[in-house]
Amino acid sequence: MLRPDPLSDGVALIILFFDQLTKYLVRGFLYQGQSVVFVPRFLYLTYIKNPGISFGLFKGKIPFLFYLLLSLLAIGMLVIFLQKAQRNQAQRIATGLITGGILGNLIDRARFGAVIDFLDFRVWPIFNLADSAITIGIIILLVWEIKK
Repeated sequence: MLRPDPLSDGVALIILFFDQLTKYLVRGFLYQGQSVVFVPRFLYLTYIKNPGISFGLFKGKIPFLFYLLLSLLAIGMLVIFLQKAQRNQAQRIATGLITGGILGNLIDRARFGAVIDFLDFRVWPIFNLADSAITIGIIILLVWEIKK
């Protein structure tokens, strides 16, 4: 039987809230394609809509239903993983980060047909907080697995 996990669920909700808040602010203060300096020579805020998957791959080639099914599959796998895992704090936080990030980007796809991206370091494709949460969560899980 699936048991709720307050830590993982709480982290997911926090990530989802801040992801959607930052995207709301970007949409409210920037026009699409606009870029402003946030930290000189380091970080720019650049508002783009990414209709593809990570790094803009497959733009317009994959239907929303595919993203929905893939997202639900990933969340389902995380829930099963968390139920079977040792349920240590690192794993619980990591699954919350990943789940919150997946949900944040899925909401964008459902609302806008694309993911809102805005963090621009000029040496990497533009991304958002949800992408960051997913990446950090995966790194935590990988490090945990390697250390076992």
